[in-house]
Amino acid sequence: MIEWLKNHIWGIVGVSIVSIVLLMAIVWGKKQTPKTVSCQAIVYEILDSRQRMYVEEDQLNLTLNIAGLYPVGQPLSNISLSKMEQTFKNHPMIETAECFLQPDNVVKVQLTQRVPLLRVELAKDTFLIDTHRRRMEAWPSVKDKVLLVKGKTDEELASTQLADLAQWLKGNAYWRERVEYVEMMSPEMMHLYLHDHPQVKIIMGEIDGYTAKLAKLKTFMENGKEATKDKNYTELDLRFKDQVVGRK
Repeated sequence: MIEWLKNHIWGIVGVSIVSIVLLMAIVWGKKQTPKTVSCQAIVYEILDSRQRMYVEEDQLNLTLNIAGLYPVGQPLSNISLSKMEQTFKNHPMIETAECFLQPDNVVKVQLTQRVPLLRVELAKDTFLIDTHRRRMEAWPSVKDKVLLVKGKTDEELASTQLADLAQWLKGNAYWRERVEYVEMMSPEMMHLYLHDHPQVKIIMGEIDGYTAKLAKLKTFMENGKEATKDKNYTELDLRFKDQVVGRK
């Protein structure tokens, strides 16, 4: 009887020990599992890739590597999606970035790119102004067709009055395809050149009032073509009220 009781007690103790060990293993496993699960891959989706493509996957991965944020192979608990988003937003070609973790432990990155509005080519500098009126680097990958500005200007003028002109031309069906480039002789003197008549200098004068000046030029081009076709003008001056002054 005593021997049976001893065995019974030892059996209960043994079962209890096993139960405690199993319980500890389960609890420990739950605590450790999130730390040992790693990111399996990173996938990029550039939402405006049909309109423009400035960045490639290798460049984006390099950006994360430089910042010490490349996620593949890292424990999920060590990955900061918010820091990744901010890093992409600091990229010179990216406008928006959103990062999230998919159920298969893959990081998904959705991006949009900055949109150029005009291109400025100066003697010692070339840059773009985007649709938010900010300076943008003129990377070779930027192929967008935008208003070209040459001559004597600066970033301030380009991001204000010239950006207004570029935005207006972009929305004007008649002039959008006709203007080849703008040349700034000074902040008060602007020349404009057309695709169809590259040899003719259009003297605009001050930037202000370009809508009225170009409306006057449109009327002249449509109604005065026959009367002036043999004049061979090299200049058309729009600075005078209600008239276009042609010069050879």
